[in-house]
Amino acid sequence: MNTTTDMQLVAVGKLIPYVNNARTHSPEQLTKLRSSLREFGFINPVIIDREFNVIAGHGRIAAAKEEGMEEVPCVFVDYLTEAQKKAYILADNRMALDPPRPLQLLRVPPRHRGQDQRGEPGGADGDAHHQGHAPGGRHGEGENRGLHG
Repeated sequence: MNTTTDMQLVAVGKLIPYVNNARTHSPEQLTKLRSSLREFGFINPVIIDREFNVIAGHGRIAAAKEEGMEEVPCVFVDYLTEAQKKAYILADNRMALDPPRPLQLLRVPPRHRGQDQRGEPGGADGDAHHQGHAPGGRHGEGENRGLHG
């Protein structure tokens, strides 16, 4: 099985968008991508070939340009044939258009009363020792200041 091993920062001006890319990004999508870049940084690298042709990541590049970034992280994929590149581009675009997962699958499950953040006894109604509170006192009072003291 092949895998990518070479990742580099590449000047956005060197990157060549795929001419036949069927996917376009709305202003709303670009705004979301820009917000993600500001909040989390550029985590998901652009996928390119050795000639700097973009295989995946056109929207991230557009958002990075709008944010004033001069370089973006890129993964070089040099083992795909031209037919495989086109197939990957289509597959990547199709996956991006798949309907989102139901929200209940994406939510963090709520903690039950009496459990801490790890789901162990001692949370909201549990032992005050686990909450960082001294028995009978407010946060920061008494002998046991817990994790927050």
